[in-house]
Amino acid sequence: MRKTWAALIALIVLATLVTAGPVAAKKPLEGTMDLDFNLGFLDETTECPEVTWAGNIDFDGEIHGMAFIPTALPVVVGQAFHFEDLWMIYEGPFTYSGGVFTECDDPIVMWGYDAGVENLTTLHAVAHGNVEWVDADGPFDVSLTGGNVRWRGVVADTEIEFVGTWRVN
Repeated sequence: MRKTWAALIALIVLATLVTAGPVAAKKPLEGTMDLDFNLGFLDETTECPEVTWAGNIDFDGEIHGMAFIPTALPVVVGQAFHFEDLWMIYEGPFTYSGGVFTECDDPIVMWGYDAGVENLTTLHAVAHGNVEWVDADGPFDVSLTGGNVRWRGVVADTEIEFVGTWRVN
């Protein structure tokens, strides 16, 4: 009888642990990017010539600035534009709305790398990467460090505007 009770209690404890696992799983961080191509890219007379794309990312109403800096020369193969970037999320939103980006000295609260491809026919882009650093005093959980990043979106026909989704888990 004792063995039966011990087995039953062990089974209940095991079942509790198994069902608690998915409930305790961390929710992914998801945002919507609204970016513009920096018309000052590669122009050494501007404040942020290394930044290609900049704008804001919205995490359920919490808006932060976001910018991308290429880490390798892009490669075009047929209609595929391959790229690698350093991405940065800033403490506050940017007032930047196209043109020449000038807010590159704002405090960064998270950054990482990605690599992706844009289809030059459809203008759809997708990238995968990772989170390298999260500011422990910033608005994001430091447990995101090492997380996998995936973003996707579409470059406008003007080729200077981009809207997409960004996710880390």
